Amino acid sequence: MGLVKLEADMASNMSYVYLPDHPGSGSFGCVAKTVPLYQVVKGYDGLDVNLDFDVEGRLIGIEIFSA
Repeated sequence: MGLVKLEADMASNMSYVYLPDHPGSGSFGCVAKTVPLYQVVKGYDGLDVNLDFDVEGRLIGIEIFSA
């Protein structure tokens, strides 16, 4: 089982959670689809959150803005 890794960029107010299936930062083309959380959760009105999926449809990362 892999580890969960958190990176925060205070200059851009963005954080990224690397989930265990993520191939790692700098892995070009590993994100095949990005879905905003508000499209998944009806009525969501919180921070801007994007869910990143690989080509097999696995959730590999979570991008959080203004965090």
